[in-house]
Amino acid sequence: MSLVLPLILLLPLGLALAWSIPALRPLITRLTPWAALPALVASYWLPVGTEIQIPWLLLETRLGLDSTGALFLSFTALLWWLAGLYGLCYQAKDPHRERFFFFYLLTMTGNLGLILAQDTASFLFLFALMSMAAYGLIVHPGSEEARRAGRVYLTLVIIGEACLLSALILLAVKTGTVEMSHSSPSIYGPVVLTLLLIGFGIKLGLLPLHFSLPLAYGTAPVPGGAVLGGAMINAGLLGWLRFLPLGEMALPQWGNGLMIAGFAAAFYGMLVGLTQREPKILLAYSSISQIGLMTFGVGVGLGAPAHWPLVLTILTLFALHHALAKGILFLAVGLTRHSGGILVRLTLLFPALVLAGAPFTSGIIAKTALKSLSPLTVPPWSDGLPGLLFASSLGTTLLMARFINLTWPKDLGGRLPPGMWLPAVVLLFAVNFATWLWPAAEQAAAASLTLTAIKSGGWGVLLGIAFFILGSLLCHRLRMSWFIPGGDILILIERWFSFLARGANGIIYQTLQLRSQIFTLPQRLSGQWDLPTASAYLETVLRRWKNFGLLFLTIALLLFGSLIL
Repeated sequence: MSLVLPLILLLPLGLALAWSIPALRPLITRLTPWAALPALVASYWLPVGTEIQIPWLLLETRLGLDSTGALFLSFTALLWWLAGLYGLCYQAKDPHRERFFFFYLLTMTGNLGLILAQDTASFLFLFALMSMAAYGLIVHPGSEEARRAGRVYLTLVIIGEACLLSALILLAVKTGTVEMSHSSPSIYGPVVLTLLLIGFGIKLGLLPLHFSLPLAYGTAPVPGGAVLGGAMINAGLLGWLRFLPLGEMALPQWGNGLMIAGFAAAFYGMLVGLTQREPKILLAYSSISQIGLMTFGVGVGLGAPAHWPLVLTILTLFALHHALAKGILFLAVGLTRHSGGILVRLTLLFPALVLAGAPFTSGIIAKTALKSLSPLTVPPWSDGLPGLLFASSLGTTLLMARFINLTWPKDLGGRLPPGMWLPAVVLLFAVNFATWLWPAAEQAAAASLTLTAIKSGGWGVLLGIAFFILGSLLCHRLRMSWFIPGGDILILIERWFSFLARGANGIIYQTLQLRSQIFTLPQRLSGQWDLPTASAYLETVLRRWKNFGLLFLTIALLLFGSLIL
């Protein structure tokens, strides 16, 4: 039974290697989505605790399935499978479709493999494979905008990998093992914690390391955006769950910092996302906002290790809810370009309500579960958390209303091919039922059906829609419009570096000018004076004893003064 675990990696990797044979590429392209199916089946069929060791691979590779990994593997494999099936039809006329699915296979291998990895070396290798191969998905359109997004993404990926490699080497040196679980929490110093937070925070879109996400989501084809925003972004959260000392030691200062950063990202993503005009970039800022809430949960876990099992359940529940809802929203963007039927409108409207936390959806379960963290925090978080979560839900509703406004079909013409609407329907049912049917979410689901939770979710959605309508009418009346380019902070960084580059170029130019002046000094002097005559005159002056004596006395006094000092 444990032999199924290597198959999850070997199947997509083997197909990617076989892609080197041109005659097989059309067949491999059609088989690509099905390479995720063994992982999906294993997440439900294999019992928790299944493990296999491969002593000859890397530093003794260990693959296994724990309770957290099983949930992450289920929704990750589902997204890769359905987005792949969708992509076969969506990119049917793409002349470079085969190249896209080659990188799709490599990225899938890394994403599924890191969930199974139970040792540091394997996790780091597969995380790097996923991150590097995703570059091919981002730059696939081949436009200048896509290449710029790829450069920014790859730069941050390399920085993140360097941070992770440094942190994990430090952990391995201190413990003498490559195991993920460390028996001594004291090995986590400020340097290791900072490196881990930055390395995985780049993948998560942690503020202010978020600016590659809007660029990448905006340029990647719709199937690539679905797996980037629904599956791969959660790899950063899983990295934190695997390597931070959660549940082992109390780090209240670090936890408080993450809680502040989390809500800062939640509201920042909402405010900047409202100014966007491209739906996929808006979804990127929505992800930044939602990931901010997960970051808050990790901060709670760092500050309250005794309650970590409850916090872990809430975080995995929220990751499940966000991954499925964001995946279907990306697919809906592609559907609107082919049809405007009832199904298309439903795939736009229902997941948007899910993210907004509308009553009787998985969103209200996730938001209700987050509210249960309030007793685990200290003031002022314990007092202000319900209000902050309500404001966050209101902001998410505004974002989703803006998204609907940008994507809502104008007519009912056009027919969807089955290869596009069938994956969308399956994912739509998963968004609706997966959270409700998950046994660990039973308590949160029951709490979300109380009158108080229903009222809170309903008022948040209604007020958000009302504010959006009033704001839109006001902006239209006053002819006001705001737009912040995707990447936001990156624009400031680029301008700052441009300013520094201009200053550096000026300094280099002046230095080169001074250098040329110094090196041409003998030639210029030789053009003004006769050097042999000047040398003879200097020798005549030095022959005068009183002048030479005065010079000797001056030098002696200077030397004597330096000795005294």
